[in-house]
Amino acid sequence: MLPRIVTSIATLWNVVQQCERLRENVSKPTELPDWSIGSPKAVRQQILELLSPIALHHNTNLLAAIGVVWSNLRNKAKIVTKKALPQASDEQLTLVDLITAIRALPTDTLIQTIKQVLKVPPFTIKNKNQPSLEVSMLQFLYAYVQRSGIVGIRDSWPSLLSLLRDGLQLTLSPPGQFMLFGILNEFVHRAPPFEERKDIRDLQDITQKLIEACNLIAGSSLEPTTWLRRNVSVKFEPQKNVIGDGTDDEDGDNLKDTTASVNAKNKLYSQYSVHALTILAELLALLLDLVYGSDEKDKVLPLLTSIMHNVTPYLRNHSAQNVASFRACTNLVASLSGYQYTRRSWKKDAFELLLDPAFFQMDAVCANGWRSIVDNLMTHDKTTFRDLMGRVAAIQNTSLNLFTSREQEMDQRAQLLKRLCFTLFCSETDQYVRLLPDIQERLAECLRLVNVPVVHEQVFVCFRVLLLRISPHHLTGLWPTMMSELVQVYLHMEEQLKAVQQEQGKPSTMRRVASEFSIFGNNQVRITREWLGCYLAACKFLDMALSLPTEMLPQFQVYKWAFIGTKEGVSKKDFIPHITRVSNMLNNRRKGGIQPEKSFLKRTPGRPLLSMYRIKSLDQLLPFFNTICDFSQLNEPLENMTSKKAYSTSKQDDQRATPKEYIERLMERDFLIPLS
Repeated sequence: MLPRIVTSIATLWNVVQQCERLRENVSKPTELPDWSIGSPKAVRQQILELLSPIALHHNTNLLAAIGVVWSNLRNKAKIVTKKALPQASDEQLTLVDLITAIRALPTDTLIQTIKQVLKVPPFTIKNKNQPSLEVSMLQFLYAYVQRSGIVGIRDSWPSLLSLLRDGLQLTLSPPGQFMLFGILNEFVHRAPPFEERKDIRDLQDITQKLIEACNLIAGSSLEPTTWLRRNVSVKFEPQKNVIGDGTDDEDGDNLKDTTASVNAKNKLYSQYSVHALTILAELLALLLDLVYGSDEKDKVLPLLTSIMHNVTPYLRNHSAQNVASFRACTNLVASLSGYQYTRRSWKKDAFELLLDPAFFQMDAVCANGWRSIVDNLMTHDKTTFRDLMGRVAAIQNTSLNLFTSREQEMDQRAQLLKRLCFTLFCSETDQYVRLLPDIQERLAECLRLVNVPVVHEQVFVCFRVLLLRISPHHLTGLWPTMMSELVQVYLHMEEQLKAVQQEQGKPSTMRRVASEFSIFGNNQVRITREWLGCYLAACKFLDMALSLPTEMLPQFQVYKWAFIGTKEGVSKKDFIPHITRVSNMLNNRRKGGIQPEKSFLKRTPGRPLLSMYRIKSLDQLLPFFNTICDFSQLNEPLENMTSKKAYSTSKQDDQRATPKEYIERLMERDFLIPLS
């Protein structure tokens, strides 16, 4: 009966508040409204006179009724939020305002009463689809702390500390433990720092225990690989990304009443592992920084090491089933990496993950977090980046051994170079300008390799990153190398196309063979996926150079005519730009000599034309070549090319991005590999 009474009173209280706000907005009303049940002030006073005796003599029952009503309002008004902890609805906040207005329930008394409700609930919620009474009470307290005054919160610290300690002893369900952690976090952010040493030690002790409780839940989806080794891996089962209340699972709220075995408890906890990781990612780093003073930072290292022991296995698993945990762990490490004192706990694991063969198998959301991690990993000391550079140099100077093929060695070189490129991409402008000679030397060593397209592809990726991260005047000495390599790739492409044209007159069987092989020098070279990747990387480099503003690439203007010609035309009649030659050869390959209508790419000013991740044939680059050639021959601005048959390379979501943001997004996307 009491919950129904509280519901009615809360509804009336909400109406009173709305009337008071309306009266405040109206300045000098001409006539007073006719209230059917009395003025808002009188109704407000009557409500408080009704609830005050109940709060004084039956406070436990009143707050238990508040918890039931809170749970019912939560189901009626679902709030879509990306935050790990629940956000109260307007109706639920009315309950907070109602209890706050009762003077018989000050903050200290309220917290002590809620502790009694948690220990001995006067009644329970029968509907299993609703959160338990304990979870609802803690959600109410969380919202109450958010809206309470600083003085009242600070003075109630002993009662709050007792509640948090007893809450850990009650073996609450995971959502309840998350709310305890959230309440402590809210208190630390709102209350002034403690001066008494005892209070500081108590705060650090309860903080560590609550973090360990969340870490236990976070690691519940891990299992040991073998009984002889202490390594753990992610369980092969779907994971739930529970965000918000975290109370949709009806078994989770009845944990106190179950007598299941430890395995059943771990299975129940594993449903909330993603939720626990998300909460740690949102709250842990800043909370530790506030709780521990500048001279006490070393105390958090053992705690962070145990957390990383549970986080690293999730980051090693790049399967689609693990994507929710992978995102949460990425955000967690990214938040920790922003603090220098945490470095020893995550540096080794982060560097090993960067060198992992499956590192780039992630989505764009995780890539943003890893950009912060890698930047902090390389920035906070001077040895990590040189260590990475040393690994690239070491693999360059290592000869083949009996157990490694040349193809494997080249793949390893390409992967290390790709990680060097990503590290440069994660940096700020001119951050590594002092190491540019060493970087240029690594690139030169890669370019000395003959017929290794997988390595040359990453060289072009590095060229694109350098255009974005190094100022133009620092790249003057690198432009001859970049242009020379670009010319070599287009000449190689022309030789392959010429060989295919020479084989067009042969029998059908020979034509099928010629479609896969072409002549380059005295050797037969197969147009493999690696060569197509190299061609695409070279075209993307040229595409970016044409898209960036002239003031960013003043040196490129000297070489541009060799690839696309000039608007005024080339004076030497015997020279044809490289792009024009390749475009003509691709168009001449059409069957029967029929020249169909040319296809073009839609061009947006300041944005590259190419956005595909990979190609299966050279014909997929033909619209790009046609667009560039049409620009050079017809004297038209690139943005006017949409009148012809055009194909857009931009997604609708990218239309609002600035040209620089769009180029950065494309560059980031080219590093990633689709999830398996």
